Amino acid sequence: DFMNPSVFHGNVYYKTLPKNEIIRGFEKFKNIFFKSRKISTENFKVYLNLEILKNSPPDFPVLVGFLIPKKHFKLAVKRNYLKRILKELYRKHKTLLQVPNGYIVNLIFTFSDLAFENEKRYNNLNFNDSVIEFNDLIKEINKYLVK
Repeated sequence: DFMNPSVFHGNVYYKTLPKNEIIRGFEKFKNIFFKSRKISTENFKVYLNLEILKNSPPDFPVLVGFLIPKKHFKLAVKRNYLKRILKELYRKHKTLLQVPNGYIVNLIFTFSDLAFENEKRYNNLNFNDSVIEFNDLIKEINKYLVK
């Protein structure tokens, strides 16, 4: 089913986030930043932009991007690790989003400054610890979407 696509690699199926749900390109990111509302929790920030659908509805009405600035983490390995955490948190929670009919939602997820500082200092950002807080972030996003 389209909500939980799988990729077969070797003898194992991996759950993935489909490419058609990911925001690509500098211009698209820039437009979302300038026309968005920011929602924050202690460790996460999300930039949210709601657009009226202009043509036929997509399979899933949410486009998502993930941002880990080079300013905070110079090593690409570390940035990629943090992006994987964000992607997996989003993938596991995306079915909880309540998108109004006739709209597309653009979301850009990143960590808060406090989370970046804690990760730099203590190297303690953990997927399992973040699940509950990410769930709260999704609830905050839904409050905005359902208005």
